[in-house]
Amino acid sequence: MRVLSIGTGLGDVVAIGNTRLSIITALKKMATSSKKVAASLDDRYGGSGQYYRFNVDQGLQDITLSDWEKASTISAHTRNYLSDIQRTVKNFVDNFIGVVHGGAGPWYHLPFRKSARFVGREKTLGALRDLLFVQGSQRVALVGLGGVGKTQLALALVFWTKENKSDWSVFWVPALSAATFEQAYTDIARKLKIPRSDDEDIKESVRQYLSSEAAGPWLLVVDNADDVKLVCGSRDALGGLDRYLPQSENGRIVFTTRSRDIALRVAEETVKLDEFSLSEAKTLMEKLVTRKDLINDAGLVTELLHELTLLPLAITQAAAYLERNEVSIAEYLRLLHSTEKDMVDLLSEELPDRTRYKEAKNAVATTWVVSFKKIRELDRNAADIFSFMSQIEPKSIPQSLLPELDSEVQSVSAIGTLCGYAFVSRRDEMLDMHSLVHLATRIWLRSDGLETQTTETAMRRLAGCLPTDEYENRDTWRTYLPHALRILQRAGAGDMEERYELHFWVGRCLQVEGRIKEAVGCLAECWRWRSGQFAEAFAEGDPSRLALQHAIRRPWITVFSRLLLRHLRKSSHLQSCRSRLAVTRRRQRIIGDTRLACVT
Repeated sequence: MRVLSIGTGLGDVVAIGNTRLSIITALKKMATSSKKVAASLDDRYGGSGQYYRFNVDQGLQDITLSDWEKASTISAHTRNYLSDIQRTVKNFVDNFIGVVHGGAGPWYHLPFRKSARFVGREKTLGALRDLLFVQGSQRVALVGLGGVGKTQLALALVFWTKENKSDWSVFWVPALSAATFEQAYTDIARKLKIPRSDDEDIKESVRQYLSSEAAGPWLLVVDNADDVKLVCGSRDALGGLDRYLPQSENGRIVFTTRSRDIALRVAEETVKLDEFSLSEAKTLMEKLVTRKDLINDAGLVTELLHELTLLPLAITQAAAYLERNEVSIAEYLRLLHSTEKDMVDLLSEELPDRTRYKEAKNAVATTWVVSFKKIRELDRNAADIFSFMSQIEPKSIPQSLLPELDSEVQSVSAIGTLCGYAFVSRRDEMLDMHSLVHLATRIWLRSDGLETQTTETAMRRLAGCLPTDEYENRDTWRTYLPHALRILQRAGAGDMEERYELHFWVGRCLQVEGRIKEAVGCLAECWRWRSGQFAEAFAEGDPSRLALQHAIRRPWITVFSRLLLRHLRKSSHLQSCRSRLAVTRRRQRIIGDTRLACVT
């Protein structure tokens, strides 16, 4: 509890008579005098910061509540009084909002040390400094894919601020959960010596203090603000953590988040963080690997970095594997290219990292699991599209191939969600999925027991979308073919009729393209399946059997025709050469005979 007492003068002098009644009256008057009560409260609470009294000692003694016409006199004396006690008023304001200074600032609350392995990002770091300290933007969000290095860049920013802005306090708050947020605020309150009662919310106390002039200039980083309900609230939990963030002209807040939606909700400006450039990736690899003989082949280093999509977390994980197991980059690449299981094992290994939270996943294959789950929880349509995309080629995905939703608005919103998490990017009418995310999604579906179901759903969609091999459909099936071939390679959905229907039309389209060997493989697979599934109905003379036999023969007929034509052309050319040679020889003999006759 805090008490503010306001008085208007020293009060009347109380006269005490000789009679018992006059003494009792005087005591009563003294006990109820505002000055007497104020003095008593000041004796009891004056030094605790819980009680403040402001009293215009001179000039208002004779003013009563009915003297409203003397407002100018009251105002003049009050202004003079406040001018004389400005420092006291300021101390009251600071204490009243819950502040007792623990000494001169600035103050620092940082969970990590400065990283000696931080490289590059000069352009992005410069953009952040310009927005915060030149343009004066009070809220800036750093947005990017999980593992792209947002936390490391934010750390570089706060240590730059600490070294170059000596009067600025710096605070770091993780928003992994409500518990981590509150614990950080509790630590900040303890460091700043902010008092509170048992029933007072420490988050509100810190917010009030940082919102006050007493806090001075400060930079606050809210890291891992990835949960929209936690950060921004919902219908069931209004406000979210955002309501506890301070507002002050002297303060700046930087959010790191994977979600563009959250960034747009909480910040005035957003800065997108992409993967490393090749030179930055090489520099990081050189800093991380102490055994330089493991990375002495520049060509292989470049190949590996591109395989890891220049993603900082993937590079860090690969470097740790090379160091720990003493394997060469060539061997690591061989494992990456060996089987999908080997690739999954490589990218699922957790690595120790002192610049990351213990609660966070440090492996590439698992770092996005939290985001996957959030997408499934918040936007089921986006989750369905995302799962479908993991079953086909990750690049050049036509939007017309995606699962149909109830409306175009829903489709746009779902794709926007995926782009907002940087899992998917738009390119004209095509979508591209990050290749490591493509793998991680399948791992997630497998771990949740949803991979086979997802493959079957995608197979039905492809079988229904791929058109016939007529010429007028050529542009469409050329675009769809890579995705159809990719899903046909998957082990799931083995006995589905749609799988072999897809085999049939893929084979027909491949034949038109002149890819005869692949066409025969697809059509033969369809033949084997139909022969096994419909052994009795698929008898000699059955029209569908004859049609399929004809379809399988067609590529071979095409091959035979091409070889025969090539042979005939070759034979014709040879015969032509022989004829020309015979004519030449006859001419030479005639010329020789003529010359001989002339001599004779």
